Amino acid sequence: MRKILITVLSMAIVLLALWVVPNVTLDTSAVMEVLLRNGKHLL
Repeated sequence: MRKILITVLSMAIVLLALWVVPNVTLDTSAVMEVLLRNGKHLL
């Protein structure tokens, strides 16, 4: 469980960094799509 939580948190941090640093507004649907795909791979 800890490994899964750590991976999810790290992915969230990376996504936030990629979203904040370039100051690019991403579509919420696109972000959710990526999160769902990564979530399926983790599960």
